[in-house]
Amino acid sequence: MPPTVHPGLRQNVLHAGVFVCFLFLVCGASRLARFNISKNPQPRNPGKPGHKFFVGMPIPAGAGIVAAVIHFFNGYPIHNPWTALVWLLLLLFTGFLMVSNWRFWSAKEVTSGDRHPSRFFTLMAVICALIFWNSEWALMIIAFGYLISGVLARLAYSWRRRLRRPQQSGPTSS
Repeated sequence: MPPTVHPGLRQNVLHAGVFVCFLFLVCGASRLARFNISKNPQPRNPGKPGHKFFVGMPIPAGAGIVAAVIHFFNGYPIHNPWTALVWLLLLLFTGFLMVSNWRFWSAKEVTSGDRHPSRFFTLMAVICALIFWNSEWALMIIAFGYLISGVLARLAYSWRRRLRRPQQSGPTSS
């Protein structure tokens, strides 16, 4: 927001931005500290056993979201207070996801494939071409796709868990 337009509102948004950025930093540090002191962290919605998932959004993915948004807007300052509010909420939500127990796909099982390595290399070539051709949109879609995948996994887990819970029967009328 330009300094001459609503200077009080601008100052409040600036202070909120500093606070939210600090919280994002604290969330990243807390995530690292949690995994340095825990033996075998498990997500609350573990799904299939193994190491296919991270517990919480990894820090590089959180940083990727921030970088993708900044790249998408070409690093220009935000002048609209509503856009700044959305940006602050996105930073808060991403910080929350980093310290949450929600699961995020780790991609540890991705290999070039023994049977059809050409499919893997073709997919990678297409992704690289899309990033080269239109990096702003491609990186934004990749970053938000990963963020949304963790949220959808959590919602699906909660929904399945609610369906498996036995229905409590209410009083019957005779």
